[in-house]
Amino acid sequence: MHRVSIVSHKGGAPAPARLTPTQRKVMEGVHSGLLNKQIAFALGIAEATVKAHMTALMRKLNVRNRTQVAIAAQSINWPEQDMPSAVASTEASAGFSSVRLYRESARSGEI
Repeated sequence: MHRVSIVSHKGGAPAPARLTPTQRKVMEGVHSGLLNKQIAFALGIAEATVKAHMTALMRKLNVRNRTQVAIAAQSINWPEQDMPSAVASTEASAGFSSVRLYRESARSGEI
């Protein structure tokens, strides 16, 4: 599990949060700008499961919306091999390499 500290939206003290591996992968997807459907496809889980992880993330991080989750992802000290800004390593470690295929299929109207 990974610990994340985020300042409360009410201006309180930083609150540590423990993220499960799947919550972390969902957070990486949000940080990369992916939709829930794209994250679900990439991770091989249902879109409803991604929504459940998003709800848990928002509670743990004490934020109110998806944008704040993405901002919180920027404040994390990611291990170098998992840094979301390093797109290739993030896609490989989080299973997002299939997102390219998904996007191409979506553009061609196959999905």
